[in-house]
Amino acid sequence: MERAARCCICGSRITARFWACAACEAAYHLTGLFAAWPDWAKALKANEQRERRRAANWREYTIVSLDACPEAERLAYGDANDDSLAG
Repeated sequence: MERAARCCICGSRITARFWACAACEAAYHLTGLFAAWPDWAKALKANEQRERRRAANWREYTIVSLDACPEAERLAYGDANDDSLAG
């Protein structure tokens, strides 16, 4: 699951190396060092950072039942035969 980078304030799409879009940086005076950002903006940035990391580490798995796919079972175990299991 690939997630596009978003502005941590307004949610608009931005380049992944930034945390806020140019409009929000200008409106909320977020230029300069991150340490100078207000606490609310730091909290939003931390939340966006967690989301980006989660999205980067996300993997989708597909579970396949061999009962639903007889070709896979045949490939794994060979052709069926008429041998009686109960002796």
